[in-house]
Amino acid sequence: MLRVQIRHCLIIFIFFPSICLAKHPCDGISNPQQRQNCYTQYQQQQAEQERQRRMEQQDEQQLAQQRAQQEQQRQQQVQQEQRQREEQQRRQQQAEQERHRQLEQQRQQQLAQQRAQQEQQRQQQQESLRQQQQAQQRQQQAQKSNSQANASSTSSNRTSQTGNPQAPKSALASPVGSFVNSAPKSFISKTDPDPNYLKGQCVAWATKVFSQASSQQLSYSGNAGQITANAKKQGFTVTRDIAAATPGSMIVWRNGSGYGHVAAIVSNDAKSKTVVISEDNWGKLDANAVSPNYGIHVEPPPFSYDQLQKRGSYVFDGVVLPK
Repeated sequence: MLRVQIRHCLIIFIFFPSICLAKHPCDGISNPQQRQNCYTQYQQQQAEQERQRRMEQQDEQQLAQQRAQQEQQRQQQVQQEQRQREEQQRRQQQAEQERHRQLEQQRQQQLAQQRAQQEQQRQQQQESLRQQQQAQQRQQQAQKSNSQANASSTSSNRTSQTGNPQAPKSALASPVGSFVNSAPKSFISKTDPDPNYLKGQCVAWATKVFSQASSQQLSYSGNAGQITANAKKQGFTVTRDIAAATPGSMIVWRNGSGYGHVAAIVSNDAKSKTVVISEDNWGKLDANAVSPNYGIHVEPPPFSYDQLQKRGSYVFDGVVLPK
């Protein structure tokens, strides 16, 4: 800068020598005091200008710092907004993934429920088929027993014609006999049996008659073949002596299937060793019954004790006496 000023000054000196010779504004003052005052004022002006220049420089620096801070803040804000957008996108993706997971879980649950329902329906169908097969087997067994019972009844009729006594009319004169005699033939369709038993089954009718003679009821809902064992547990007297049977007693037979058979004793003649029984679900009993094997009847003529020991494939298991 100094070299430039000197070069300019030389050029000016060539053309305007009087201007270049004046090195300082105050050099041209002849009065020393005034020149000194001029120098002082000039220095003050220079100092003030320097001070203003520095202040302007500081202001510029502050402005630059402010711009830098603002730019930094702007960049930080941009970065924060970018992070917020990324976080929002991440949360949206997580929410979408969770929604898909829940939908998949619901679909799996629905599939599992459908499989469970299908399995339940299959089991129900199998159980229904099994029950139908069991019912067919019971019907076949009942038909077989019916044939055997008819043969036994024919033999009993022949025996009665050669001296075996017929059932006396007084056999139905007891309270049990009166109840049996007054009961409708199709018990299953006209009278409500014990709700623990299936209507039309032998257990339903035998326990109904038993309840007419016993002060304590037999609590049982199983098959006839297990009546004697259950009656013992409940404190009832179970005997194999048929002569001890009283009206209303239950006489039980068992067979290989476990179902067994039970009948009610209407009367017992110990002298002739014969018994009059009433039963259901044994042979073809009543044309009005809902099934050919269901219907109440009294067996004529009386059975002998020996005949009651075995009826077809059914073996005598005991007599349950009422209390």
